[in-house]
Amino acid sequence: MNGTSEVINTRLLVSRIVRSLPIDGVRTEAGTSNDQNMTMGSTTRAIFLSVLFGLVSLSLQAQQLLDDFNRPAGNVVGGGWTETETSSPTAARINGAGQLEMGSTNQGSDFVAQDITGLYGTTFSSNSCQLTWAFCMRQSRPTPGGFALGSYAVGYVLGSTTSNLNSVSNGYAVVLGNTSSPDPVRLVRFSGGLSGTLTTIISGAGAAANPGAGYLAIRVTYLPSTNTWTLFVSVLNATGSNFSSTNPLSATTSVGTATDNTYTGVNLPFIGAYWNHDISGTDGALFDNIHVPQLCIPTVNFTGTSGSAAENVGTITVTMSIFPATVTGGNIVVTVTNGAGVVYGVGNDYTTTPAVVGTDITIPVAVGATGASFTINVNDDLLDEGNE
Repeated sequence: MNGTSEVINTRLLVSRIVRSLPIDGVRTEAGTSNDQNMTMGSTTRAIFLSVLFGLVSLSLQAQQLLDDFNRPAGNVVGGGWTETETSSPTAARINGAGQLEMGSTNQGSDFVAQDITGLYGTTFSSNSCQLTWAFCMRQSRPTPGGFALGSYAVGYVLGSTTSNLNSVSNGYAVVLGNTSSPDPVRLVRFSGGLSGTLTTIISGAGAAANPGAGYLAIRVTYLPSTNTWTLFVSVLNATGSNFSSTNPLSATTSVGTATDNTYTGVNLPFIGAYWNHDISGTDGALFDNIHVPQLCIPTVNFTGTSGSAAENVGTITVTMSIFPATVTGGNIVVTVTNGAGVVYGVGNDYTTTPAVVGTDITIPVAVGATGASFTINVNDDLLDEGNE
């Protein structure tokens, strides 16, 4: 009957929540972790919602191979890199070993740069997971003298404000070469490009304190929550025979840790490889197996644990927060399991917006979104039922 004492006796179980973004290439699923209840109903004729996975935390700490230069030898680097050369088109090239090689007899700086917007959060501090870069690098001078005109030095740029890595840009890089001795591998921040002001964040210890012309595998991590940087360096064999076959993510020896946030809140969408040199035709730099961070999967949380709605009022809005804001957009997928006696659909106990398809509610998430929601529409089904 349709009297005032009539209440709806329903139970809806949201058993898990899933986030999937096209760029991830995977559908990542979180399992049930606790038994927190989101109570939707304490009034007459109300619906009760039990959320078994009340706090959803999905994150990814990974990296992706951007380029191993495994393509035919030639003077066009390709692979999305933009070349700036002292002697075009030969100063930056793919050599016969499938490596990026740089060098010429014209004094100056050769570099390649690439805009990697969309691969991960290029404002480093906006990410919710640790970022990892890795690469193999080598320069041929036993005592590289630095980035001044007429000297020798090599660098790999982790992030830069512009594609002009030589000047006007700010960012972070790993470099080898300075005016004094020894010549350690250093993590630096730069202002005015690599020919501008370099400020050392980490100066490599141990094998990284003075590697000279050694073949190196290098890994760098940055933890946004504490602005902590760590530099890892492995010296490969002296002949370089394992240079291209080495995965630089295997560089596990930490040579220093420090904190810096000077540019971590600035968009740094450009990466690149850099070789500063004089006129020697026998010297050069090599790079291989470039890895960049992978997009952090945002953390998705329910923003509240309880709410209520009378059956004849009709709607309950369930909201979720997303951090960090999505870079590419995508979907949040909520999988629903009906409790005993609950029937989904028009004329039955409830519907949802968006609708349940199969067992899933798919909620679209726009680029840059920091939240999402769906509604439960409680039907007045004319039955006298008790609260749940």
